[in-house]
Amino acid sequence: MAFDKSAISTWNNEIADRSEWILKPILGATSMRYLTNKKFGIQGQNVLLPNIESTAPAQGGYGCGFTTSGTTTLTQTTITTVPFTVQEQVCIRDLHQIFTVQTLPNKSLLNSWEMVDVWVNRKLAQVARKAGQALWQGRTTFTNDTWLKLQNGFIQTIDAAANEIIVTGGGAGTAITTSNVRTIFEEAMNNATTGVFKVPEILARNPICFCGQDTFATLRLKLMQDNFYHVPIGNADSPDGAFKQWEMYYPGGTIKIVGIPELNSSNPTETGALPAQVKNRIIITYQDNLIVGMNSEGDLTQFEVWYSQDDDVMKMSLRGFMGVQVIHTDLVVTY
Repeated sequence: MAFDKSAISTWNNEIADRSEWILKPILGATSMRYLTNKKFGIQGQNVLLPNIESTAPAQGGYGCGFTTSGTTTLTQTTITTVPFTVQEQVCIRDLHQIFTVQTLPNKSLLNSWEMVDVWVNRKLAQVARKAGQALWQGRTTFTNDTWLKLQNGFIQTIDAAANEIIVTGGGAGTAITTSNVRTIFEEAMNNATTGVFKVPEILARNPICFCGQDTFATLRLKLMQDNFYHVPIGNADSPDGAFKQWEMYYPGGTIKIVGIPELNSSNPTETGALPAQVKNRIIITYQDNLIVGMNSEGDLTQFEVWYSQDDDVMKMSLRGFMGVQVIHTDLVVTY
């Protein structure tokens, strides 16, 4: 592909200082720092990860002898990663007739460009956003976004298992507003049938509640409207003593709620709109339950940029592998 210059007029003496370039904000892969169960060296289909579980029934304590009891079960969790590629080539000579001529070297052989870092960093920011979105909202049946259709993300993996705990308050699957947001979260946090107290094992394993930043903002607004001004919302009074804009603990609870852009209902797609199945979603589980598989830790950041003498263009290429799995879908609460 060449540069798209359709919105730019021909040369005028305009500002071309890189510090003056205007870049639209991009919501990046925020959730990756909360997902502690990352597995590297996975490139391909059906990689098996080992699990071990054991029971320990009590026996009478009087008398001597040895009686075996309980069972230890070995199982395997399958994770598949799929390869992805992001590549682009640009013709630097296309920049001659517009203001960007000021970014070109003073020579006829255009084998370098001072804006390479801006170009590549912008590309990597887009990759981070879309890859993070694919980890959560991806579904192979989606047809309107190349990233989302790469693989099934956490939401589809949980939905397909059909043994998760489903929060129904407020009308399951409906939009989250200030009218129902507290009903939904309080059921998810406290209910013994359709909330985390049905499986208290979640509470014992560093639980975390993932939601979109839109849902997080709605909850925060409702708590303010209901005069919960004492609630620690992203300040030093939080149980972990940290100030983070998109984190808080629900009143009276110890489950951290995190708003991440990867679950926003307004996330962009390449064509059309984000499918309803992945909008207004809330996921509560413990952090190690969510696996992200990659070939290497640098799959989203390691790239190459070079000038091709064969084509007289500048090229960039990034390749990687990506996949997700949920170890125990029955230890997930979802709205």
